[in-house]
Amino acid sequence: GPMYALLGFSLFLVWVIPEALVTAELSTALPEASGAVAWVDTAFGPFWAFQKGWLSWLSGVTDNALYPILFLDCLVGLLSEDAEHPSIFAAQGGNPIARWSFILITITVLTYLNFRGLDIVGKLAMVICCMSLLPFVVFCVIGSFQVVPARWFIAPP
Repeated sequence: GPMYALLGFSLFLVWVIPEALVTAELSTALPEASGAVAWVDTAFGPFWAFQKGWLSWLSGVTDNALYPILFLDCLVGLLSEDAEHPSIFAAQGGNPIARWSFILITITVLTYLNFRGLDIVGKLAMVICCMSLLPFVVFCVIGSFQVVPARWFIAPP
């Protein structure tokens, strides 16, 4: 049953709600584009603000480098119908030049958009967010007609 999942989501809200309130309060008190770097600068000074900015940048670079690869692997998994004849973009059995070309073009386009400014990045982030959430909304609407609340508190044996 879904009891443990519902319990986990409930406990997650205990952490999420205070985090959102702190972020909202600090964003209102220090309305700057630098966000958490300005908060750390105000609280601890410029040295630790630099550390926060540098580590956030480093985390973003290493984390965001994975997304084009994950996107391509998911795309190949969705579009490839035959395991014996893999796509040219497949990691195993595909053309490595085509694979790396796709990844580098994706990185180049996203980097260009990033250099264009915060406004276009924000709008693109909203579009990607809506596109990512749309399947979940559709499945929730479809599944809501099949919900049986009596099953919510059934624990596995």
